[in-house]
Amino acid sequence: QTKYNFGVPLPGFKNKRDRPDAQRAQYRAFVQEELLPLFRTGLGTKVTVNYEGAEITEHEIQEVLLGDAAKACASIIFVYLYMAAYTKAPLVALLGIGTVILSIPFGTAMFVALGDKNLPALNFLALFLLTGIGSDHLFMLMNSWR
Repeated sequence: QTKYNFGVPLPGFKNKRDRPDAQRAQYRAFVQEELLPLFRTGLGTKVTVNYEGAEITEHEIQEVLLGDAAKACASIIFVYLYMAAYTKAPLVALLGIGTVILSIPFGTAMFVALGDKNLPALNFLALFLLTGIGSDHLFMLMNSWR
């Protein structure tokens, strides 16, 4: 078992306080372009690589969230098509999905207005929940109206 530690200062920098943003960017590029591809492919058939670190974890979370965002967009399209078919009113379905989509910037603005400067990435997964609640409200309104 072998353990490698990566730290600062990186080559070309005097200490960890010397241009910290540039060091962080250089390290992030190293992790994304060289280190992670090597770890993911492995070093051989009998070698298992376990890795951890703030930059690696952040990068992997972003990759997962981008994949989930694509699924959320696909679910919104599916729900819109179902709502349009069920209500037989594509405009009403579009407005219903529009309220769901508009709740995201409104919620983000409220989050920032209440004093939080960092928006956790997990909040974007609420789109699945918002789609379900928003479409359910539209179905109930349409059934009550008829």
